[in-house]
Amino acid sequence: MFLPIWFQWNVINHYNNRFETHDMVNLVYFAGNFILSAVAGASSERCGSATSRKGCQEFAWAIAGARLWTVLFTFYAAYHNKRYSVAIFQYTVFDILVIILWMATSFMHSGEYCGSEVNKCWIPFIFLWWLTLLIDTCRLFLAPILSSKLKLVKNRLEMIPLDVSLLAERHELFIILSIGEVVVSALAGGVSGHSGDDEHHRRLQDGHTDDESGGGDDGGQNEYEMVIVIVCIAFAIKTWYFDLYDPPKPTGATCAYRKHAMSVSPYHGLTWIFLHIPLNIAIVMTGSVLEPLKLEGDFDVTSSRIIGTCLAIIVGCCTGFDLLHSGCGVQLRKVGKKTRVAVHVVFMFALLLVPFLWDFGDNPSCFLWVMLALMMVGVVSTFYMHRPLYVSEKALEAPHDHGIY
Repeated sequence: MFLPIWFQWNVINHYNNRFETHDMVNLVYFAGNFILSAVAGASSERCGSATSRKGCQEFAWAIAGARLWTVLFTFYAAYHNKRYSVAIFQYTVFDILVIILWMATSFMHSGEYCGSEVNKCWIPFIFLWWLTLLIDTCRLFLAPILSSKLKLVKNRLEMIPLDVSLLAERHELFIILSIGEVVVSALAGGVSGHSGDDEHHRRLQDGHTDDESGGGDDGGQNEYEMVIVIVCIAFAIKTWYFDLYDPPKPTGATCAYRKHAMSVSPYHGLTWIFLHIPLNIAIVMTGSVLEPLKLEGDFDVTSSRIIGTCLAIIVGCCTGFDLLHSGCGVQLRKVGKKTRVAVHVVFMFALLLVPFLWDFGDNPSCFLWVMLALMMVGVVSTFYMHRPLYVSEKALEAPHDHGIY
């Protein structure tokens, strides 16, 4: 359910980055997206539920409607910016194909006809679903490649300007929302060993467990311990993404600052964007596994392996970001990029292998503290490796074509 929403958000994000204006037209565009997003959110809750899986058709219609809404306003923007019409056309062709596929998907049998169990009846729906996502992926990569090969855009004046700083900021806001899912799992009601709907909806302000449930003060202490360790994991994720890497300057005006991946080359930029897909999925999955653990003490070997894998993916994506940004050929950090990557790979394998090598049994608290310790050791080591290295002004002013530092 995440990928269709992310791709549509990315399309809206790029439209706003290029054509957003503070007028009535943009207000109407925002209102339409707001309504369609609400429909998609409500239907995704039912479609993604293993108990009913109803609402999948409505979800496909909502995504198709949101894409069509953006295409209509893109045509409006092309009418008033005729020199960008060719550049707009190369993306709009893919958008129209995506709309057709989502509409076709909505007519396939889903939960209302096939039931909640995924069986052969679901095959046409699932096939079209993933085919549409594949076309959406090709949209970002193939559109600029075809434009370059076919020489559709004659000169740089016909290319649509992109505000790199704003686009990076929007992706950072999406990451904040994903990290919020981890924080929400810490605030979920109930403690280990409790069950029932009432306990499921209890919140942290209760402070202690009910005496009737047999939890006593130990249950309250366990609850606070889980809250602390989960929030600390969210803090570690935030630190890895936001605080360890100095924000590259989009203009790359001076080698004293690294150039952002989107300013290095189109393929660096596209890779940077797509790395946010596994990053967001890993963060949200971490929160989704931690929530039942906090609510009902639901913990097993599978849960630990999922959490370890997700944390390893998060570290891997942050390492990828470090690789994609350019240092203009000058080593700006105390430790070179190749060494930093090697150290990060060690932490990735540690986070990935610990749940597979050790069985923590019914002790989720111990497992989470081990994961947190590994994350924080990685934070400290990365902070040390990214300490600035003194570089002479003469070296900074020298022209550099490519750099990996």
